[in-house]
Amino acid sequence: MLKPSLAFIHFVIKTAVFLMVMSAARLVFWLINLDYFSTPGIGLFLQGIRFDFVPVVYGLAPFYLVHLIPVDIVHKAIVRRILNAYFMLVLVIFTFVNCVDMIYFQFTLKRSTWDIFRYAAIGDDTLTLIPQFIADYWYILLVFAALIILAWFLLKKGSQLRWKASSNPGARIVSTVVMAGILIVGARGGFQLKPIGIINASRYTSVQNVPLLLNTPFTLLKTVGAQRLEYKHYFKDAREAERYFNPVVHIESHSAPRKKNVVVIIMESLSREYIGFYNGGQGYTPFLDSLMRHSLVFNNAYANGKKSIEALPAIFSALPNLMNEAYYKSPYSGNRLTSLALELKKYGYHSRFYHGGKNGTMDFDSYIKLAGFDGYYGKNEYPNTSDFDGNWGIYDIPYFQYFASEQEKMPQPFLSGIFSLSAHHPYKLPEDFDHSLCPGGELPIHRMICYADVALRAYFKTVSSASWYHNSIFLITADHTAQSSNTKYNNARGTYAIPIILFDPSKNQPEVIDRITQQADITPTILDYLGLPATFIGFGGSALQSDHDGFAINYLNNIYQYIDRQYVLYFDGQKVIKAIDQINDPLGAKNLVKSSPPEIQSSENRMKAIIQSYNRRLIDNQLVLNE
Repeated sequence: MLKPSLAFIHFVIKTAVFLMVMSAARLVFWLINLDYFSTPGIGLFLQGIRFDFVPVVYGLAPFYLVHLIPVDIVHKAIVRRILNAYFMLVLVIFTFVNCVDMIYFQFTLKRSTWDIFRYAAIGDDTLTLIPQFIADYWYILLVFAALIILAWFLLKKGSQLRWKASSNPGARIVSTVVMAGILIVGARGGFQLKPIGIINASRYTSVQNVPLLLNTPFTLLKTVGAQRLEYKHYFKDAREAERYFNPVVHIESHSAPRKKNVVVIIMESLSREYIGFYNGGQGYTPFLDSLMRHSLVFNNAYANGKKSIEALPAIFSALPNLMNEAYYKSPYSGNRLTSLALELKKYGYHSRFYHGGKNGTMDFDSYIKLAGFDGYYGKNEYPNTSDFDGNWGIYDIPYFQYFASEQEKMPQPFLSGIFSLSAHHPYKLPEDFDHSLCPGGELPIHRMICYADVALRAYFKTVSSASWYHNSIFLITADHTAQSSNTKYNNARGTYAIPIILFDPSKNQPEVIDRITQQADITPTILDYLGLPATFIGFGGSALQSDHDGFAINYLNNIYQYIDRQYVLYFDGQKVIKAIDQINDPLGAKNLVKSSPPEIQSSENRMKAIIQSYNRRLIDNQLVLNE
């Protein structure tokens, strides 16, 4: 039997000790914050090792690189002393930041991210507060000391074990290969499509226990170099800003609550310009056009972002993406937030989300868990692999039928969401599909929009005979827009133009609402339509309320775009660089910034209030009302 090299033995002992200390720190973290967390099972601590190993690999990189050299040099006294000193330095730093967060968590309710160092460097408050912090929480120093003593004890016990190492060159090479493999997998956090991030923690535990599963070195590592928002001070305080925009959404019931099932259908890349209903009959969605003639149609709806990854928080959490990174790839992805699923859960709703893509794609499954849905179903759960498109996931027609069959199994009332997939490059139709049904158009995506429309037609035909159908509402929208061939939409405003359609089979009453609407309005609008009272933090409002002064806001290339009933403003964070009157000057030929009508100042104040509140609430982890 081939014996391991001495370097491999040291690698195993040191890594095991480090991970044991990290797990011990997690246990103490839980005990100190016992009132916040639900009781964790052993599975949380086992999954925690996965998140612990990631920063350990990066932190001990020089230590591991020496051990990967296929020559046993670690037995040399000077080399071992240097390596041991470096190992202890990293262990002390990691243990220290974990200990600090045992207390700091009580103020932020999340693990610290890298921006803490930037804020600590502003002014001298941090240095002033350190003595008081030590005086108030002196016992954390004892915890820190105890963990370091534990590490020393475990290292000593490990060194006393009698390991039989081999100096055979073959053993050293094999040991090096094995170590390299372990480190690569450890640095990625597993074998999944992408390296694990902060948002992935929600897959493995309850939202409440996410900070417990994570560790502070991990959250610091994952947010180095990430965009950090800055506090904005357009107004002197939050109260003044709220005169122009208040993020506390109140939904009041003016009639008896209706616990109808809610189906949210998000269509990939379904630009408004592809839909005939909006464009004088010129489009690629004959079924959707017919459905819209029996629906509540929002005529001026806009996406809050340009990426699929930005759509879900906007639609389900009323949270637009006003930064360069998607919310759940940002340093704030560990924040608490509200969602349609969580609000409906208060009324007894069960919730599931379906996407035919590979599990882990764009971290949809992580957000869905974080947003409080009861289940996520992706390609892994789909029963027929022959329906795989060879690129992204399951073709829309079979997947929507699968979705329909799954809805039959759901307890009522339910919230079920589905994200279509096929209208995506490389725009490949199934071989068994009758291509004559979708001959195409000016752009390659047009035939895929038609195919997605056929999938919708087949889905509605299937569910129309279901027992739950007439006690349901269907909200249909898009994640974002795609390529444009219509000059009407070939502008900054048109590039966000999407459909928002609310279909209620029990009413079948068509209505067109011209008020400016955005994805962030969807959750408040659904709750309002159902007559379910709610109060939560959101950056939208119910589009059904006549007093809701509709707007849409988005952010791209460091420029905010704000749309209201008359004006479109472009804001660089300091000043409005362009303002157009979309009613009297739809092509935007005249920049009104210099003339600055009073109405533009009102729009500018609201936009600044939105941004100021958005940044502050993300930085301070205040996306949920205090309970």
